[in-house]
Amino acid sequence: MAAKQGASLILTGRSEERLQGTKQLLRGTQHRTFPLDLSDDQRVLSQINQLVPEPLNGVVYCAGQAHIKPIKFLKPADVQRIYQINCIAPTILMSYLLKKKRICKQAAVVFISSIAAKQPYKGGSVYASTKAALESFSRSLALEYATQGIRANCIAPAMVKSPMYAQAQQVVSEQLMQEHAQQYPLGVGTSTDVAHAAVFLLSDAAKWITGQTLTLDGGWGLGK
Repeated sequence: MAAKQGASLILTGRSEERLQGTKQLLRGTQHRTFPLDLSDDQRVLSQINQLVPEPLNGVVYCAGQAHIKPIKFLKPADVQRIYQINCIAPTILMSYLLKKKRICKQAAVVFISSIAAKQPYKGGSVYASTKAALESFSRSLALEYATQGIRANCIAPAMVKSPMYAQAQQVVSEQLMQEHAQQYPLGVGTSTDVAHAAVFLLSDAAKWITGQTLTLDGGWGLGK
């Protein structure tokens, strides 16, 4: 969506194949890919100048993992892994970008949170808490950098058809998935719905919005 609006994108992630596949779908030829595991803090720091050679007008952090497990069965490795990618990595990445002056004044930052931050579910304690922490970090970022016109906001989607949706299907019965989907007046969301919201928050149309979390739930929360 951002490419359709004329943006030049830097795509990063662990899989070179997936990055190239995404790049081929984008309008324009000026986009770059940079394979990188964002949970590897030291590598991110050492390669930040290559990753972002010039200051950015916008950042969208959408890397994340979910892990469904009852609290009494949680192990330290479970907690550390999910916190690292969902919370620690975006915190450290933004710290590096700001320290290296790779964020323009008047820029916009968007973090993909989750409805689980405020509406947790059984088995999702770690995931929900990482998203709540991410939203709190976003508000702090918004406060600290408001004098530079830098905005920070979150998007909190409910159930969206994505790889994480497919992962949930493997551990939750088809009946329960269907029953949950029926609670959405506008139906289950798509990645395109989230992309549209991200482009809005990146744009000048949202220049007076900061420190907020935009909920995308297709009306699911209306009856809660």
